[in-house]
Amino acid sequence: MPDPLTEEETLKLKAFQRQFDRIRNSAIGQARNIRLSKSVHFNLVTGEVTSEFSGYDPELFQSLLPLLRQFFLNDAIGFYHVCNIIYQKCDRNELKAWIAEARRRWQENLASLPAEVDQHFHSANSTLAEAMQKVFYGYGGLFHIDIHAPHEDEAIKAIETELLHRAFPRLCWCLNVVGSVIYWWLDAPATEVPAVPK
Repeated sequence: MPDPLTEEETLKLKAFQRQFDRIRNSAIGQARNIRLSKSVHFNLVTGEVTSEFSGYDPELFQSLLPLLRQFFLNDAIGFYHVCNIIYQKCDRNELKAWIAEARRRWQENLASLPAEVDQHFHSANSTLAEAMQKVFYGYGGLFHIDIHAPHEDEAIKAIETELLHRAFPRLCWCLNVVGSVIYWWLDAPATEVPAVPK
């Protein structure tokens, strides 16, 4: 039998719920179905490859980045931190199974970001974790700016685009699972929990 939640851990789980509810209650969260499309343009003369997304309001998506950022930070409501609390303290195997699936999909979704995103990092050896650091901690103009490196702005915009439109919906699914597990565990323990999809 695991140790009971501490008051601090309970506060973290409740804060996670509150912050994810802000995404869930946003215009994107309420839309349910958003159709996105990507166009890739090749210039055979210059070799330049550009891409653009359509079917979304870029400002609306970008407005959710500060909320999404909180779940990437190694902080009180960071995705992995909250998953670890649940996995270590929850005594319900059906809820732990959901957490294991959310973690697996989170890692899989981040790893599925296309290889062309790598071109925006300084080093060919950059990892996905470093990419996330660049978006959420870096100097690309959204959270910080480096006046000596204006080229960073464009690099970060390209990374944000890929993150928001390829990974965002799937990452939100993972966040929703964690929020649901917290609800089932702390707020509605008598609720029947569906099986994890195969």
